[in-house]
Amino acid sequence: MMKPILGSLFILSLILYVSNVDLGVWTGLIILFTALSIINFVNCLKQTVPFGELIALMYLVQNTVALTLLNVLKGDELKVGDDFYTRVSLEEYIPFSFLTCQALLLGYTVVKIPPEPWLNFLTNFREIIKKESLFYIFILGAIGTVIQSFNISALSYVTYTLTNFFSCALIGLALYYRSITNIYFVAGLALNLYGVMRSGMFGSFTYFILYTSLIFLTQKILSTRKFNYLLFSIIGIVGIWALALLQNIKTDYRNVIWLGNEDGNSGAFYNSFQRILQEQDPMSVEYYLPILHRLNQAWLVSAAMEKVPESVPFYNGLTILTSVRDAFIPRVLNPEKEEAGGRQKIETFTNIVLVEGTSMNIGLLGESYVNFGKLGAVFFMFLYGTAIGWFMRKVLTLSLENPLILVLFPIFFEILVGSEADFLSLINGVVKNAFFMYLIIRFISTRVSDRDPAIG
Repeated sequence: MMKPILGSLFILSLILYVSNVDLGVWTGLIILFTALSIINFVNCLKQTVPFGELIALMYLVQNTVALTLLNVLKGDELKVGDDFYTRVSLEEYIPFSFLTCQALLLGYTVVKIPPEPWLNFLTNFREIIKKESLFYIFILGAIGTVIQSFNISALSYVTYTLTNFFSCALIGLALYYRSITNIYFVAGLALNLYGVMRSGMFGSFTYFILYTSLIFLTQKILSTRKFNYLLFSIIGIVGIWALALLQNIKTDYRNVIWLGNEDGNSGAFYNSFQRILQEQDPMSVEYYLPILHRLNQAWLVSAAMEKVPESVPFYNGLTILTSVRDAFIPRVLNPEKEEAGGRQKIETFTNIVLVEGTSMNIGLLGESYVNFGKLGAVFFMFLYGTAIGWFMRKVLTLSLENPLILVLFPIFFEILVGSEADFLSLINGVVKNAFFMYLIIRFISTRVSDRDPAIG
């Protein structure tokens, strides 16, 4: 039922796009599409883990909704060129980005995703996964977490990946013991929090909490076959407040520890928490502006639109092809391989000047635009949505033979959810993480294959 509605809205948007309608019309359509996306997410949540739907929803929020909200809330005070707002006019950016949001979701819905693998995984976890497998993943992840604290640059990607496996083990153990209060999950969460407090980097931890919440919410709904709309609405409202609170705390905490005023520890974090609670009003618009600025990927995409094609010509797919090559050829054989993080693309395709040590990225939408232009980017995002659907179906199909794949699935979550990564980061992350996943599964299979039905 939802697919024809989304398709009709997309066709209407295309007609309006060539008709140059007022920005207010687009704002109304964005509100409608956001509501439909949430309904689609909820409907899928009743049957399976709505992974692709979440990707599309996050992409919509970061590339279109955040900027629209900034315009509605503070449009009279903001102007084109302001930091964390937009570098081109709203009339030029919003219709284009909105079309790509619709194309991504439509592309994903083209592929039929079987709900049975997630249903079997979440409702029969203890029957298909033995805790010996989870402990091996836990130990390997803990080793990676310890090594990562020494900041050995040559091992950075390996330790980062192993740390992600640690998160996989925590979620797996929570599912096995049917509780997020078991000692392993609590201890691991504390270790993760310790790393966050030392570094001041909250991104991975936020994705971990999001994934854990999604998995347990889905498991609860699938096991009870009930969906409480009121409770879901309350969770959504509280979640928005919690994200805004975390962003405000993060800003204050980083200012304190990075300036050297306090050491990064639980005491400094608690002090930041107290300051935010005492000094900021959660009922004010200003309380939510930092999280809107953080989510607003439109600022970086519009920066690419400002420079391309006026100063830099369209690349016609060159960065996409280069990324595919670089994902499979190691740096030792390709010394000119682009560094991950997006700094090179910011310098090439925007007029933003980054200070040393700062990392930003034009993201997937920005990269699709600088390669193919506006309408080409819309088509590219449709293909990307289809690729995500195919990837998800392949993962779920393989998991029927080896359920440990879904235990380790969180390593793909941070890469694919959100739209800040460019194509190089996406394909490089998927290829490398799939390789590490294979090695981990083979490693475990040599030790528990005779006892563990989860390892074929």
